[in-house]
Amino acid sequence: MAWMKKLGMAVALSLAFCAQPVSAQAQGGLHYLGNFVNSDSELHVMTYSKVTDKGVEVRIFLLGIQSNTRRNSVAFGPDDFPAFLRLWQSALKQQSDTWQPVGDYVEQGTKDVSHLKVSAGPGIRFVIESPARGAFTSELQPSNYDAFGSALETANLFLENK
Repeated sequence: MAWMKKLGMAVALSLAFCAQPVSAQAQGGLHYLGNFVNSDSELHVMTYSKVTDKGVEVRIFLLGIQSNTRRNSVAFGPDDFPAFLRLWQSALKQQSDTWQPVGDYVEQGTKDVSHLKVSAGPGIRFVIESPARGAFTSELQPSNYDAFGSALETANLFLENK
């Protein structure tokens, strides 16, 4: 998990949110798969890859929230990503008129550990909080579920090295 710590710090610092095409993923770096805007925040779906000094390519999935100029993200390695997919699937099944907690995920191996909380209601709410950056909330509207799901499928293929 030491690689996740280093990448998490690099990604947190490099989240200048410069969009790059998915086809460029083989070149390494931060790549946007989706950007979902609501009234007070943006939800970003991204992948990050880097070749280590030992020649090993490391790949992670990032879910980020930006509010004004502040941002926070949570990172998932290939082994952790299925936990996020389970949260997503559970949230889709628990839609209701009122917000209900679905579950959470605590990032591992970073100095500023991010905690993701997912709720379902009239949409899907994501809250990412960390000691250094605070809490950020973004709500995904039902009209964006298909695009968000597509971005997750692309991320899953990327993490599986396909």
